Amino acid sequence: MKSPEQREEWRRQAREPDPSVRWNLTSRENLPEEIFAILTADDDFMVASGVAHNYTAPAWVLDELYTRAGLHEIAATNPNARPELKDQAPIGSFSRNSIDRYLEQRNASLARRRQLTSLYEHGVHPGGPLLGTVWASIHGQSVFSED
Repeated sequence: MKSPEQREEWRRQAREPDPSVRWNLTSRENLPEEIFAILTADDDFMVASGVAHNYTAPAWVLDELYTRAGLHEIAATNPNARPELKDQAPIGSFSRNSIDRYLEQRNASLARRRQLTSLYEHGVHPGGPLLGTVWASIHGQSVFSED
């Protein structure tokens, strides 16, 4: 746990008028949820983008950032994003860490892990088909909701 002084300093930085100070704060690991909330609500695109790139950002933060213009793929490819969010991004845009986390989240069998990993490793980077489409093709069913 961080000291009260550290938390207060992060609160000050998160509300700093200079966006470069707020952006620098987004690279910190394991920020308190309160600080993530302040930074997630920031109107500055670079600050919001920095939060979406933070591999310790909670899933609820990534859900919120996904709704903002220009942040869809960044938020969806973060390892902490929910699998339903990851399904919406191209497979080749993920890091290997994010793919591994997706397989854990989907409780993939060893055979399906090998299939998806092979398709990821031999696919187009960045880009390619949506991860959800690839998963559905090896899983035998759609992961997308019917609207």
